[in-house]
Amino acid sequence: MNCIFCRNSSLNSKSEEHIIPQSLGNSLHTLPKGIVCDTCNNYFSRKVEKPVLDHVFFRTLRSEQQIMSKKNRPSQIPIYLPEIDLGTEAAFHIPEDESAISVHFSDERHFRLITEAVSRERAMRMLFPINTGLPPYGLMDRLLAKMALEALAYRILSFEHDASIAGGIKEVVLDTQLDELRNFARTGMKPKSWPYHQRRIYDACHAYVEDNGELVQRLHEFDILVTDHSEYFFVIAILGIEFAINFGGPEISGYEKWLSENHYKSPLYAEKTMPKLLLERG
Repeated sequence: MNCIFCRNSSLNSKSEEHIIPQSLGNSLHTLPKGIVCDTCNNYFSRKVEKPVLDHVFFRTLRSEQQIMSKKNRPSQIPIYLPEIDLGTEAAFHIPEDESAISVHFSDERHFRLITEAVSRERAMRMLFPINTGLPPYGLMDRLLAKMALEALAYRILSFEHDASIAGGIKEVVLDTQLDELRNFARTGMKPKSWPYHQRRIYDACHAYVEDNGELVQRLHEFDILVTDHSEYFFVIAILGIEFAINFGGPEISGYEKWLSENHYKSPLYAEKTMPKLLLERG
């Protein structure tokens, strides 16, 4: 067995790979040991996933939605307290009845400063970031490239009983058409950025009704779109923000054309132009 990224032997690898980071609420969609070697797994965790999750955009999103880290810790976001000229970090918790908001400061000294100010009947404001923008190119696009290749491997594994899926995971490892995407995910070089499409397709807090009548929130959902022009796109929605990236090269116009031809309906909710692959939701 060889790693789908570096192609080195992964027979002794011990780690499962999460296609979507655990800190974005993913516990379901993982790859078995050996699909991604331990070296690449650790590298992506430190150099790709962590910088994206540490960006204020995702920290704020995770804080708003109360998504815990893989260590079961709430996300802290930067705040500014103008009355005491203090910048700090805090985690927020909003109960379901919205009766109150609890704030957990990263440093107990900051809490003491605030309580002292309140005891003197000073008005206190908390300023925190909104609409910060996505992580920059070189971060978000590499995470999408990494997830795309892993989602392809995940899809093939789910169809391995089908003889028409020739070569299975070995085909992903050896396919030179995936080398540009593979190398970009690993190094972020040549090209230095990979264009992707992004838009909001539903509100992060939107509740969906399951067949059994239960209301659920979709943290993420993803699929692979194959267009009439045989272009392959990885499409993922994270808390309602849809991202799409091309498997074949740093080009997104084919996806934009598909959207135009399909009335801008998300591929996650539209009939595909080729046989539909199984949509994955979490």
